[in-house]
Amino acid sequence: SLHVARSGRVLFVQGAGADETKDAKSALLTAILGLDRGLAASDEARKRVQKLACALEASNPTRNPLRSPLINGEWELQYTTCRAAVEGGVPGVKLRPVAGGIRQRVDMYSMKVVNESTYKLAFSEFPNVAVADLAALSDSRVQLKFSSFKIGPLQMSAPPRTPASPLAPSPLAP
Repeated sequence: SLHVARSGRVLFVQGAGADETKDAKSALLTAILGLDRGLAASDEARKRVQKLACALEASNPTRNPLRSPLINGEWELQYTTCRAAVEGGVPGVKLRPVAGGIRQRVDMYSMKVVNESTYKLAFSEFPNVAVADLAALSDSRVQLKFSSFKIGPLQMSAPPRTPASPLAPSPLAP
């Protein structure tokens, strides 16, 4: 799946001369406007975003993204093709994150990623936290495997057969 996230002035594209990179970033951010983090994207819009993300990734000046200090920190999800990431990951229940959106803390030193969001169901809000371990596959690819989940007061380990997902993070400085 494709994910686009932002941290301050740094854009993160997972899955892609300075002026060309700036133009590619602008085109991608314009293309995802109004797509409700990907939930409202038509097939045509998804293909356009994928094409723009690949073009931006190709112009990435960051060599060895996993070794870059730009990857560590807190990110906010702007777009994804993974519906479960935006709908709370509860099968059959469509939830939308409230204020703050979907945040992700990346720590390449401890090889951990923590996804956090707050959802509203009826009249109460509850946190949703997913912790994943990272394994470097190369200087530019990681494998992500969820280890635990917390939904409101319930905390659980990920099922032993939770599939691992390979990712290619590309932090792109402004």
